[in-house]
Amino acid sequence: MSALLARELDTPLSSVRKDKAQSFLYRPRRGGEPTPEVIPKFDVAVIGGGPAGMAAALAARERGAKRVVIIERNRELGGILNQCIHNGFGLHRFNEELTGPTYAQRYIDEVQADPAITVCLDTMVLEIKPKYSVFVSSASRGPLEIAARAVVLAMGCRERTRGAIRILGITRQASSPPVLCSA
Repeated sequence: MSALLARELDTPLSSVRKDKAQSFLYRPRRGGEPTPEVIPKFDVAVIGGGPAGMAAALAARERGAKRVVIIERNRELGGILNQCIHNGFGLHRFNEELTGPTYAQRYIDEVQADPAITVCLDTMVLEIKPKYSVFVSSASRGPLEIAARAVVLAMGCRERTRGAIRILGITRQASSPPVLCSA
């Protein structure tokens, strides 16, 4: 994994290490290594380009934020909703029942219509530093440091089976009530 991250960041393997939580961190070397490009300060940096992230960016703008950035690791906005083809979305926000992709597209259209919202796609957040500086790696621009006055974490969810996340359950016996064990 370290080698993969080093290759993706086009950096020496010695700059990537595993921390105590088994997460990989990229620490640029001081001196001869180029420093990451610093993007001018935003009022709000939103990490996650799903419906919650887009809603947070739009709400920040409605409440007076002049510059907002959405940082999304995928190549498109929309999050998990792009896979939810059933109806049931949008009743509260758009006053009509929509499928997941249609609901996501409504938010995407609103975000793209606002010139004060910058979207960084295919960009992985590596670290949130003190004073709301977000260190990211962009496939197209390399390492970047995004400065903001506030950071919103809207990283969503991934649907997985109980076995995939290693949660043990209890087998129900015929005489006992149903029990679900989750963490």
